[in-house]
Amino acid sequence: MYNYRDLFDRNLPDEFFNMNMDMDMGMNMNPNMNMIPNMSSSKGNSMSLFTPSEGYNRGNLFSNLYTGYKNYKPENLEGKDNKSRLWLEMNRTLFALHELNLYLDVNQNDKSMIQLFSDYRRKANELMDQYEREYGPLTTLSETNNNTTFNWVEGSFPWEGGNN
Repeated sequence: MYNYRDLFDRNLPDEFFNMNMDMDMGMNMNPNMNMIPNMSSSKGNSMSLFTPSEGYNRGNLFSNLYTGYKNYKPENLEGKDNKSRLWLEMNRTLFALHELNLYLDVNQNDKSMIQLFSDYRRKANELMDQYEREYGPLTTLSETNNNTTFNWVEGSFPWEGGNN
């Protein structure tokens, strides 16, 4: 919890600081915050995670927070060639990495999730390096852009049939 006295005029009455500002003042920036602390595996609760592929397809890595919509069944996405399969695997890993990043924002001391985050970060970096070696830069800041040619503009873009 923040020390709100540091954020405001110190001459305000004590009653102002004795309330939960997040809830009482309507300043809660994370509506799911009340669910997150109970998820920590370091507190003895079992974590229930989807695989990166399942989480990517459902839009949530945490199976205990996933609720399906009516009769919707998530599609199992598959790439049609090596390039699209590598792209999909890279994005699944980046998705899992992002989900764990959000979890760790609230549960900074969860050692098992920190280790999993590190594993996914390592895998994501490997997949991005592989993609750039085989298919070119992902961003203008990529190391695969060299000083002699601006590789970013080489080849066709996805809307030009670059992924076909």
